[in-house]
Amino acid sequence: FALSAYAEHEYIPFLQEGNAWVLESIESDYGRDMLTDTVTIDGKEYTVNEIFKIIKKDVPFYETSGGGVTFSGGEPLLQAEFLKAFIPQLKERNINVAIDTSGCILNDTVKDVLSLCDLVLLDCKYTNEEDYQKYTGMSYRAFKEFIEYLELTNKDTWIRQVIIPGINDNEDSISALS
Repeated sequence: FALSAYAEHEYIPFLQEGNAWVLESIESDYGRDMLTDTVTIDGKEYTVNEIFKIIKKDVPFYETSGGGVTFSGGEPLLQAEFLKAFIPQLKERNINVAIDTSGCILNDTVKDVLSLCDLVLLDCKYTNEEDYQKYTGMSYRAFKEFIEYLELTNKDTWIRQVIIPGINDNEDSISALS
């Protein structure tokens, strides 16, 4: 399930309207009319229960494989309210839950979501403030606070990094991962 969408690097969050999660309307600096030929918003509204009914079909596979559901994105923690509502249904049926995140958001709702997850797949984009800011537009400090929270709560975490030739393939960047 796509839980997020992008339009020229502009995030379009899902919002809760009653029991359904729907795409928020998109605006740009130029107004919505400028996007008519560049963006197609395609999807369907689902309630938490409707999504669970679809996932439930795979429960026998999860039981025999030890697998589960991974929420990825975009950035799934931008949908923290949805995840907080949805994950308990999975946990009630002993379905493992993983979150694939860049670790750029940490607030009370995200902390609640993390407490419900079995595993965090954490993408470490860069290992210093300068590169992190330059290539992601975000602060490395926020990532560090996220990982420190995971350590504090003893959350099972896999740290991953894509090695990009000429950017982070040097000894300093790689050794900073440890």
